[in-house]
Amino acid sequence: MVLGNITTWFWLGTAGMALGTGLLAWSYLRVSSDDDTADLLLIGIGAIATVAYLGMALGVGRLGIDGRPVFWPRYLDWLLTTPMHVVYVGLLVDADRRRLGTLAALQAATIVFGFAGAVTAPPVKWLGFLAGSATFVGVVYLLYGPLTAAAAG
Repeated sequence: MVLGNITTWFWLGTAGMALGTGLLAWSYLRVSSDDDTADLLLIGIGAIATVAYLGMALGVGRLGIDGRPVFWPRYLDWLLTTPMHVVYVGLLVDADRRRLGTLAALQAATIVFGFAGAVTAPPVKWLGFLAGSATFVGVVYLLYGPLTAAAAG
């Protein structure tokens, strides 16, 4: 069962993210914060996702790969925002710049390899997914190893 046209979902996603991002920006302007960097990261994540979904709602970025759609704006969104997510988590535990950079780079590589896997044919496709999975293991290790230890004390 199909739950409607994908464009409808892109419009709903755009509206929801725009509303959420707008509320974050409004509260940022009204309430003083101890950490502007973290607040601005969250606003930036929402803004980037809003623009990506607006583009897809307007018909931008649909690739036909082996008879199935691949939406490159999603990957661009993820390439920019998922490193921002892990940096945000790192900021919560006062991780050093080197650790933040490593986390962000591994997370970005995960997305790049995933996109390569999505747009290529086997066996390159599987190599992309394998490489993306390996870099994601690195992200998970850093989050649940050193960053968890830093959060604990």
